[in-house]
This record gives sequence, structure tokens and C-alpha cells, in this order.
Amino acid sequence: MTVRPLRRWISAGLLVLAAAPGIQAQQGSRGASASPLAAEIDKLAAAIEPEMLEWRRYLHQHPELSNRETETSKYVDDANLSGWLPG
Repeated sequence: MTVRPLRRWISAGLLVLAAAPGIQAQQGSRGASASPLAAEIDKLAAAIEPEMLEWRRYLHQHPELSNRETETSKYVDDANLSGWLPG
């Protein structure tokens, strides 16, 4: 997977996870009339959610002091996450 598509996956996943409580509350009223775009976003978010949760859990279980994130840097490099981080 190239960097650009990975950024799209991560961005879509972050947006969906951030809005998850509101989305879940609205899903009952949205029902079968969901737009194709919303359905595609739901599908993409569901596909990457387990991996994103794994990254989040790892990073929160291994906190480091600011400007001393040596293990975090190694994890980001090893997981190939650096392509979607803001520069």
C-alpha cells in the first residue's frame, strides 16, 4: 500500500472513530436510506478499525515523556505509520 492511500484510510478511520457516538445514535434513523458515500465510509472504517485500535492501545500502554519518545518513534517506523503523520 502506498503512502497516499494509507493516509486516506487513516483519515477516514480517525474521522469515523471520532464521530462514532454520534454516528451510532443516528444509524437507527438512517436505516436503509443511507447514502452510498456513508456506506462506503462505514465499510472502509470497519476494515481498518481493528488495526487502528491496536495502534492506539499499544501507544497508550507505552507512554513516554515529551521529546523523549524513542520507543514510540521505533513503533511508528516499524508499523510504517510515518507516512500519514503531519510533517
